[in-house]
Amino acid sequence: MSASDEIVQELCGLVGWLLAHQAGITAEGELAAPRALFTSNEKPEGAQLLVFNSESYQSAVEEGRVVMRNQCRQFRCWALGFDVNLRSPTDGSKTGDALWVEAGAKGLEHSIAFVQRYAPKTESSNFHLVGKVELTQPSNWSPTVRQTMESVDWYEFLGNGARSHPLAGEVWDQWEEEAHEAP
Repeated sequence: MSASDEIVQELCGLVGWLLAHQAGITAEGELAAPRALFTSNEKPEGAQLLVFNSESYQSAVEEGRVVMRNQCRQFRCWALGFDVNLRSPTDGSKTGDALWVEAGAKGLEHSIAFVQRYAPKTESSNFHLVGKVELTQPSNWSPTVRQTMESVDWYEFLGNGARSHPLAGEVWDQWEEEAHEAP
């Protein structure tokens, strides 16, 4: 496995862990605050977690993006996760809910966005994932990012990261199985 494959494996593991973390909070019917997870050579013992709180949810997301943009050179890998309302490009109407993770790593020129659609917990139904995790805008990737992402099984690495979460990891496989059954 090349160095770039190893960094993508680490990156996708972070993304999976963060998706599981955010999904676990959302499954309880709560809105998960934007969170960043990152690794650095200075702290090799594990990933560090930051929570962003602000006057509004969107302000907290923007604060997270600013911190990641300004500090990303210090990180080996980073991921910023938050909740989004997906909108129709034609009329702007809401088309669903999703957990969104923007992630990057040393050696990748641009961040990569991962999206996991979900149906929120309601009085009549439990939280569940809708479909598989998707990569957004691969047509905008540089040739290096495209080659790196195509050379590894990023979905397997993401799943390994999700299953490593101490709480939500126990139900990740069940959520994924149920997601594939969703219409």
